Amino acid sequence: MLKRACLCVPVPPLFRIIFTSCYFYRLGNKAFGSKSYDEAIKHYTEAIQLDATNHVYFSNRSASHGGKGDWADAATDAKECIKLNPSFVKGYYRLATAQTELGNWDAAIATIKQGMNVEPDNSQLSKLLRQVKAKRANAKRAASAASAAANTASNTSGVGPTTSFASTTDRELLDLQEQFITSNREYNTVKANIHKSQREVKMNELTKAELET
Repeated sequence: MLKRACLCVPVPPLFRIIFTSCYFYRLGNKAFGSKSYDEAIKHYTEAIQLDATNHVYFSNRSASHGGKGDWADAATDAKECIKLNPSFVKGYYRLATAQTELGNWDAAIATIKQGMNVEPDNSQLSKLLRQVKAKRANAKRAASAASAAANTASNTSGVGPTTSFASTTDRELLDLQEQFITSNREYNTVKANIHKSQREVKMNELTKAELET
C-alpha cells in the first residue's frame, strides 16, 4: 500500500497575525455583548496591537469606551477609525455620539454632516442630528435663563440696601408718630388735670368766701 504523504504547509506570519487579531476581536465582541466593557476594551486593544490598520477594531473599542461613559476615549478611537477608513459611516456616528455626550454640539453636528456626505440617507445620523440640535437649543435656553437669573440677582442685590434703608426710615417715622401721639395724649391729660385743679381751687375759694360771709 502507498502511504499518503503529509505535507506541512507553513503559515505566513501575516496570516498568523490576522488570524490572531480576529480571535481577540471576537473575544471583544463577546465581552461587549455581555456589557463587560473593560474586558472588551482589553481584547480590542490586543487585536489593535496586532493589526492597527483595522478601522473596525477602533470603532468597537470606541463603543466600549462609550458603554463605560469614557467619552473622551471614545472620541479618540472614533477619530482614528475615520482616519483609517473615511467611508466607514459608523465611525462618524461613534464620534458624533461622543461629542454630543461631551457637550460639543457644534462639533457633533459638523461630524454628522461629514458622515451624511458619505451616506446621505443614513437613518442613524439623521436621527442623531435632530437630537443634537434639540439638545443644543435646550442648552442655549438654559444658559439664557441662568444669565437672566444672575442679572436679576445682581440688580436685586444693588437695590437691596436702598430698600432696606427705606424700610428702616419708615419704621423710625412710625415710631416717632406713635411717640408724638402718646406725648400729646399725656399732655392733654395733664392739661385736663390742671384745669380740674384750678376749678376745684376756685370752687373752694367761693365756698370759703361764702362761709366767711
